[in-house]
Amino acid sequence: MAERKNGKTGSTAPKSSGSRSGGKKSAYKPHWGIRIAIVLVVGVLLGVSLLFENQINLALGLEKIEKTEYEGTTAGDIRKKSVAGDLNVHFVDVGQGDACIVELPDGKKMIIDGGEKDAKDALLGYIDENITDKDGNKITYFDYAILTHTDSDHCGSLDDVLNKYPAKNFYRPNVKCNYKDYVDPDASLLTSDCVSKGTAAYKDVIAAASKGKNKFGDEYKVYINSFELDPIVPDAADAKPGDDGYYSLSFYGPNSNSYKDWNNYSPIMILEYEGIKIALTGDCEKEGEAEFAEKAKAREGKFSVFDDNYSVDVIKAGHHGSRTSTGEAFVEAVTTAESRPNTLIVISCGLNNKYKHPHAEKLEQFKKDGFQDKNILRTDRNGTIVLSVRYNEATSDFRLFYGADPMVKTQEKTVDWRYIALSIFVVVALVILVEPAIAAARKKAKKLAKKK
Repeated sequence: MAERKNGKTGSTAPKSSGSRSGGKKSAYKPHWGIRIAIVLVVGVLLGVSLLFENQINLALGLEKIEKTEYEGTTAGDIRKKSVAGDLNVHFVDVGQGDACIVELPDGKKMIIDGGEKDAKDALLGYIDENITDKDGNKITYFDYAILTHTDSDHCGSLDDVLNKYPAKNFYRPNVKCNYKDYVDPDASLLTSDCVSKGTAAYKDVIAAASKGKNKFGDEYKVYINSFELDPIVPDAADAKPGDDGYYSLSFYGPNSNSYKDWNNYSPIMILEYEGIKIALTGDCEKEGEAEFAEKAKAREGKFSVFDDNYSVDVIKAGHHGSRTSTGEAFVEAVTTAESRPNTLIVISCGLNNKYKHPHAEKLEQFKKDGFQDKNILRTDRNGTIVLSVRYNEATSDFRLFYGADPMVKTQEKTVDWRYIALSIFVVVALVILVEPAIAAARKKAKKLAKKK
């Protein structure tokens, strides 16, 4: 049935906004709110992608990993030549984390930290293959275990090590473990103003360490990391200060009971044997280093050793070579301008780690301070690094020897993902925001020209 319109009979025709005879052509609307939202979303996604920059570089073939023969002494050579009475320090390649094993001259064994959880197999395998007792047999326990602080890249696999190789003496941070309903077995040893941390990784290490009491009974001891601790030295029956075979691991931090940054709980330690000194720092940051440097400058009590001529032979760089550690005040306290060209720096970090350790500005600082590039050893490039203080028949004294894995990993970038991401963002912004704005401006200009 036909519809009546304005008194006339006929069918209803649809309106055509674009017809020449009909209404006007609709005005162009750029919908700025939607466009801005799209640009913001793209920006956020590209920003998040930068967290995985190294992985993207590898996946897209933007970064090539090449392996070239290591020209120096290998870690294997250092291990093979080791004899009784040597001091051996193994900086085990556990990726982005820390794990250090010390074979003391009297045959005792020590482990400092244990890397991230995914380092379990590498760390346990290294111990099983390379660490033996006086008779050359595989070890069944550690004499000392030191947890520098509570972060998982230092304690993640230490529980696995201690479950297999219990420790007779356990050194831990002044941080109470309050994971769920877990009761910290060492709570009575902590200071009243200590803080708490409730991660599973920390709890697992504390629980694993406490099992040492089952194996050693009353011989099992727990110590809270502090500059006030007595040094670790040989049994008096074996060696006294000045005797052959005497060594010491001295604690010069932490110097406060609590910190806001977990890294500062890391003790600054000096391992010394036959005049060779090795500084071990965990992840100690600016605050902890500043406390140490101030006391070293005052030269009071145990800090009186840090005179103008004091110099270590090796520095384990703090916090994986971060820009916030191994600062100039610390460097000045433990080295001299004359000693730095011959001082080794060891950096424990993972290849292509998301934190970009070691930071470029820290490496530049080392160079500026007088350290030589050839003396900077990195686990991300050199793999496991082994130091050995041993008697050198050629010179009739004790010398520091070192070696690294036989392959050096080098990186070469053609272009970085961050620049590609920035380019994508600029193009998207131009297309979605700038182009419509230019089009609108041109249209407005044409209208004004017609009116004239």
